[in-house]
Amino acid sequence: QTLYMIAGAIGGGVTGYDTVRSLDIADRPDYNNAIAEALSGQETALWENTNTGTGGYIRAGQAYTDGNGEDCRQYRATVAFEDSVLNGPGAACRTQRNEWVLVADSFH
Repeated sequence: QTLYMIAGAIGGGVTGYDTVRSLDIADRPDYNNAIAEALSGQETALWENTNTGTGGYIRAGQAYTDGNGEDCRQYRATVAFEDSVLNGPGAACRTQRNEWVLVADSFH
C-alpha cells in the first residue's frame, strides 16, 4: 500500500509539472504581487485569494541579464487550485521604472 502511495505522489507531481492551467483573472493581482516580492529580495513569497480559495507560493531562482541589458530572474510557482496542486517555471524582467514584467509564466 505504501508503494502505491509513493508511486501516486510521484506520478501526480510529474503530471502537475507538465500540466498548464491558467489562473482565474481574480487571482492574478495576488499572484503577480507575490512574484514581485519574491524577485525583489524575499526569495519566497506566499499568496492567497480568499475569494477563490486559490493560493500558493513563488520561489525566486537564477538571476540573468537579457539581450536588452535588463535584469531578469527565473522563478518557480506552485499553485493550489481547488482540485489540484500544480507547479511550473516562470521568468520576469525589471523595467527602468523598477517594476517586474512577466516574460514567461506557466499560469498566465
